[in-house]
Amino acid sequence: NSCLATPKKNNDPYTLFKGGNTMKKYPAIKFILITVVSGICGAVLSFLLSFQQAALVSAIQSLSRMLGSALPALHLSVCLFLSGMSVFFTSKLRRQIARSNPQNQEELFEQIESNDHCTEILTINTLSVILNFFFLGVSFVYKNPQHILISAAAALLFLTLNTWVEVSHVNMVKRMNPRFEKVDPLSLRFSSQWESQCDEAQKLGMYRAAFRSFRISQLGFLGAFAVCAFTELFYPLGLMPFLLITVFWGLHSLSFLFACKKEKV
Repeated sequence: NSCLATPKKNNDPYTLFKGGNTMKKYPAIKFILITVVSGICGAVLSFLLSFQQAALVSAIQSLSRMLGSALPALHLSVCLFLSGMSVFFTSKLRRQIARSNPQNQEELFEQIESNDHCTEILTINTLSVILNFFFLGVSFVYKNPQHILISAAAALLFLTLNTWVEVSHVNMVKRMNPRFEKVDPLSLRFSSQWESQCDEAQKLGMYRAAFRSFRISQLGFLGAFAVCAFTELFYPLGLMPFLLITVFWGLHSLSFLFACKKEKV
């Protein structure tokens, strides 16, 4: 009979904080705990850094001056390295495909599609594109005409190389898979053309990747706001960072919600 007895409900508050099952059962408690702990950590960190405010501001100003003086060299060296790597490996892959023959073509294409070499090249190429715009934007901050001219010329050169890499990869895919033959990599409707030619498995993979990217971007916006708000306590940033975060965060979230509504998700 003791085995069939109804177990007593444990109302001990301590049990609410034990184990992952309780947290899943009471998500509000988990949210409150995360909020309280984050607030306490932020307050403690701000209090400790307030004693070193002068040193922190001086360090930020020193780094800013160093970046301004070394900007052209940084832009040319970093983006030349990244663009050079992506161009080199893309050219190597193009030669490998060009030397293929009907006997080994199918095996070679399957090998290229199965490894992550193309993804790694495009990752390097994307980093080069992002850093080009970063260095170009920083050159406008310091308002040095010579640096602006160097950064603009370098960005134009490197972005041309980055575009060649992306077009080359699309053309290689078109050669390996004739289904994408009608896709134009330089068209304004390239994304729509590419999606329309993908099969269901490829579309599902893209949609999953896009949702993961959405989740990471949401955390990125939140992190950017926290960093800007914390920095503003010690070093003036102005209204623009918060305005840009708000605009792009809203655009990112609302576009996702409207797309879900359109697709009836």
